[in-house]
Amino acid sequence: IPLDSTNIVYKAADLIKKQYNIKEGVKIIIEKNIPIAAGMAGGSSNAAAVLVGLNQLWQLKLSENKLKELGLKLGADVPFCIGGQTALAENIGEKLTKIDGLSENIFILVCKPELFVSTKEIYEEIDSKIIEKRPNNKLLIQLLKENKIQQIADNMYNVLEEVTRERYPVIEEIEKIMMENDIGIFSVPYDEIDHFKELLVEFYETDNSDKIKDFFRSKCLLLNPSYKTI
Repeated sequence: IPLDSTNIVYKAADLIKKQYNIKEGVKIIIEKNIPIAAGMAGGSSNAAAVLVGLNQLWQLKLSENKLKELGLKLGADVPFCIGGQTALAENIGEKLTKIDGLSENIFILVCKPELFVSTKEIYEEIDSKIIEKRPNNKLLIQLLKENKIQQIADNMYNVLEEVTRERYPVIEEIEKIMMENDIGIFSVPYDEIDHFKELLVEFYETDNSDKIKDFFRSKCLLLNPSYKTI
């Protein structure tokens, strides 16, 4: 994580400071709770948090739409992170339509191997490819409305994987392990999630398969996507 003016958090603070002629400075501490360089909008959500936080701290009274306009100057994902809700993103990602999201009892197991993937480089490479398969967004939106979790999982697809799987074979291996063992999406009563985590650890650590043990010991975490980003 860069600790200088190249960090998007610094850029966000500098942008709003100069835009509204703020004379005072601010000290920002970043605490990462999701994997770095995993395509999960970690930097973008940090920048969004800075814009929202400084708007409150400096009492600028900017609307959400104005904050999104500022966020777009920093990156295409930032406006989405400012909204902090499930949305259909169009154009380069700044045209957002709120849609139903996953229910609060849904947790997704995320596995991040020890590699760092540059989103910028992946986008540059995908531009030169002919994309043959795309997700059916209309179907996914309808499935979200109906809360059909397994069908949502079955119909999700990330076109960027066409590049990342070629560059990093370990991603395809992890996907294979998850699919073979029915790992990845869980419906768990919210008040039982801590107990579920214990059972999950116990299951993978006692499994006879070395692949499963290695998989779980790599950087895995449970993610609840119903939480608001900001």
